[in-house]
Amino acid sequence: MVETDQNAMGGERVIAIANFGELFEDPDAPASVLGEADGVPLGHAAGHKAGWWPEEDGFLLIAPTSLDLPPVPAGIRKEPAERLVVPDADGRTAARLLEDARLWSRVRRFVQEARRVRLLATVNSAGLRRMADRLATAAGLEVVGVPDCPPGLVRYWNTKIGGRDLLRGVPAAAALVPDAVVCHTPLHAEAMLAGHPASERYVLKANMGAGGSGILWVTGGETGLAARLTRPDHTTGAGKNGLWPLPLDEPLLLEVGIGDPRRNRSLTADFTVMPGGTVAFEGAALQVLDDFTRYRGIAWSPGAVAPAVLASVASVGTAVGRAMARRGFSGPFNLDFILPPEGRLALAEINVRRSAPLDQHLAMRRLFGPDWPDRVAMRSWECLAGADPTTVAAAGLAFDGRAGVLLLGPRYGNGSATMAVAPDAAGLDRLVASCHDLKP
Repeated sequence: MVETDQNAMGGERVIAIANFGELFEDPDAPASVLGEADGVPLGHAAGHKAGWWPEEDGFLLIAPTSLDLPPVPAGIRKEPAERLVVPDADGRTAARLLEDARLWSRVRRFVQEARRVRLLATVNSAGLRRMADRLATAAGLEVVGVPDCPPGLVRYWNTKIGGRDLLRGVPAAAALVPDAVVCHTPLHAEAMLAGHPASERYVLKANMGAGGSGILWVTGGETGLAARLTRPDHTTGAGKNGLWPLPLDEPLLLEVGIGDPRRNRSLTADFTVMPGGTVAFEGAALQVLDDFTRYRGIAWSPGAVAPAVLASVASVGTAVGRAMARRGFSGPFNLDFILPPEGRLALAEINVRRSAPLDQHLAMRRLFGPDWPDRVAMRSWECLAGADPTTVAAAGLAFDGRAGVLLLGPRYGNGSATMAVAPDAAGLDRLVASCHDLKP
C-alpha cells in the first residue's frame, strides 16, 4: 500500500478504471462483442492494463477481477494505494460500481480529502459519465478525464462504420481509407462479391468487434459466408478468425483488401487529445497478429519502419485528433495502419480508447526514455505460456536493466502478459527463441 500526500498532489486523486466491457455499452450484447469469449486482449478484459496508466503512485485501481500484479523494476509501473474489485462486472465496471452501495462508499472514502478527481478509463462510456456526474454532484468534486462530447458519439466512433465515417471526414485520413460498402446480411455481402474474380481480396468486418475479432478475409465470388459467420468450427475460421458469435443483426462492412495479408505489416499508433485540443503522439509499433487479424502483441526494433512513414502516421493522427477535439473529445485513441510490401500506407481502423499496446509503450518510455524506439528492440505477448517470475528467473531470462523478460500482468491460466527487451533486433531474436522454450 502506498500513502500519497494530498497536498503534494494539489488535492487531486487519481482513479484508474478498467471498463473495457463498456466499449459498446449494450447490456444485452453477447460476451464476444465485449471480448471475453473471442480473443480481445486479456489485459483489457481482466483489467491489469489499467495499472500502467497513472504517472503517480497512490491511485485507486478499479477492475473487474482481483489483480496480483507481478513485480517490475522500480518506477516503471506506479503503485496503487488501494484496489477495488467490482465482481460480476464482465468489464462493465463503472456501470456496476454505481449499483453497489458498499463499493461506492469505498470510492467516496478514497476521494474524501480531495478537491479534484482524475479518471483514467479504458473507454469513455456512459457508465463512466454517470460515475463522473455522481462524484461531481454527491461529493462536490471537480472531475477531469471525461470528454465533453456525448458518450454515444464515442460509442459510434468505436464501431467499424462510425469510425470510418470519422476518418473519411478528415482529408488527411480519408485518402488512406479503403473503399467499402455496408452490408446488412451475409447474403448481401455475397451478392456484392458475386461477379468479382477470386483473385480479388476483400475484408469483411463486424460492426462491433475488438482485438481483431470479427474480421474475415474473403475473395471475389465467395459464398457460404453465413455458415462461416455462425458455426463455431475452426475449419471454417468461425470462432477463430471469423465473426461468430457476433450478432448478425448488426451490419457488416465489406472493404477492399489492401495488399497481401500474408505479407502486409500492421502498424498501430497511439495518440492523446488533450483538454485544450493539442494532440500528443504517444508511440507506434508493429502488431503481431494471428490469422492476419487477431491481436497477439507488438514488436519493434530500430529502423523497423522508415522515418517518413512514421512522420506520415503522426501527421494523420494529429489531424484526426484535432477533428475529434472540435467535436468535444479529449482522451486517448489509436489508429491501425496497413503497410503493404508494395504500395502506399492505408488506414485500417480507429479505436477510441486506451489501446492494447499502451502499457508496453509506457513501460519502454519509463525504462529507456522517449527516444527508446531509436535505441531498443522489444516484442510483447498478450499471454505467453509458462511465463511467471519463477520460470523466467529459472531460465536466466529476467530483465537486468538492459535486456531480458518483463512480466506486465498477472498469470492467466498457463501464461502471462510478457515483454522481451534487447538492445537490437538480433539480440531480440535470440531472446524470443528462449521465451518460446518456457514451460508452464
